Amino acid sequence: MGDPCFDMERDVAVISLGIGITVFLVVAGIISYLLEPFIAFSVFIGIPAGLLAAFGVMLSVIRTADRWDHRTGTSILAGVATFGYAMLVLLAIRYVVPAVRVELDGWTLIMVAMAMGAIISVITWNLRG
Repeated sequence: MGDPCFDMERDVAVISLGIGITVFLVVAGIISYLLEPFIAFSVFIGIPAGLLAAFGVMLSVIRTADRWDHRTGTSILAGVATFGYAMLVLLAIRYVVPAVRVELDGWTLIMVAMAMGAIISVITWNLRG
């Protein structure tokens, strides 16, 4: 009987959704930023592009899940997924709590989310070993 902490179907669903969120945030942010000098409402191009990219990456993660190296591959993908989840939580905190908006600027959000992703990646790698 397998370890109940590691359900591969659940892991794939959670990781693919988190990676989709990460890809959406990165693609939408970069396209919106790059098109801002040329198009007034560049976010209306960035958001659909981010959604398409996120959907494509989520499908590819789900389709290739059976070929992952279950220690290294899963830990790296879990770290990338954690970045997306952390960004959503930090953006929600920034929106709900006005007092932290000055401290939680864009670069701080990115650095905290990257640190959380790295920590989860190391923890996942150690647990799978």
